[in-house]
Amino acid sequence: MPSIKDVAAKAKVSIGTASRALRNVGYISPDVRQRVKDAVEELGYIASYNAQRLKSVEQEKTIGVVISESTNDYFYKVVAQINKQLTSKDIRVLVTYSLSDPHEEEKNIRYLISNKVSAILFVPSSRRDNNLFSLAQKNNITVIQLFVKAYDGLHTVINDDELGARLAAEHLASQGCKRILLLDAPYKYIDPTTIIPSRRAGIQNIATNVVTFAVSFDPYTDYVSEQLKTLIDKYRPDGIIAGIGKTGQQLIDLKLHGQYDFKMVTFDDNSWFDCYGISAIKQNTAQLVDSICDIVLNPPEQPKFCRIPEQLITRND
Repeated sequence: MPSIKDVAAKAKVSIGTASRALRNVGYISPDVRQRVKDAVEELGYIASYNAQRLKSVEQEKTIGVVISESTNDYFYKVVAQINKQLTSKDIRVLVTYSLSDPHEEEKNIRYLISNKVSAILFVPSSRRDNNLFSLAQKNNITVIQLFVKAYDGLHTVINDDELGARLAAEHLASQGCKRILLLDAPYKYIDPTTIIPSRRAGIQNIATNVVTFAVSFDPYTDYVSEQLKTLIDKYRPDGIIAGIGKTGQQLIDLKLHGQYDFKMVTFDDNSWFDCYGISAIKQNTAQLVDSICDIVLNPPEQPKFCRIPEQLITRND
């Protein structure tokens, strides 16, 4: 791969002049600038972004995002809106994936720290990285945990899933449901009973004549339909709350095939659920993103905790 030294030699200028011409720093004559441009095109030179960051006095900031699920549409929606807000402030957004694997999460966080990002946003998949986050904070890197409060001492921005689950359960109870099953999000390396926000806490004590059940459910594994049928046969619910949108889609498929008769509410409202008249819990994504970006742009000295309220969208289900 050609270097800046090769470009300078081709253009018959010093390395410093070639570098300034590429970065538009200082005065460079039109003739020299054109020679450098021609050399770059002829050699196929690509400037090193890391090298430019080291040399630039006013570095363009970068934040790193560690997403726990590569197939979660809602995460993509949130990251897209974060990217839109921060790029307008000349801040780059670098996205990595942990795939809910603590080892991958650790590797991604170490990578982001070593690249001296200004902030790390992550969806916790475990509680194993306290030392890494302390290291990041010592290097003036802002750390924000999203959607799940797994660590103390970090900025936290979460949707109020506990409120959402309570609204969903109360709605199902008002529709006459007596046995309500919560298919909670899967937490492989965190005890689900200690999760904040807690959907499980949200469905408790909604009515004296209603029995509630809660299980973790991963809709991205094999044989999902068979697993759903096993759970429905076991708990015999007349009302089901889908903890994430993907689970809601799979429940609709069972209903459409007429295999089971139950009422349902799903998290992560979208046009798909509107089309089938399914009641859903809607997150205030705009407020969530504003809260995240505010911490990135104006990091508070003390850990900030933002709990974004959710609302129930009722439909003819």
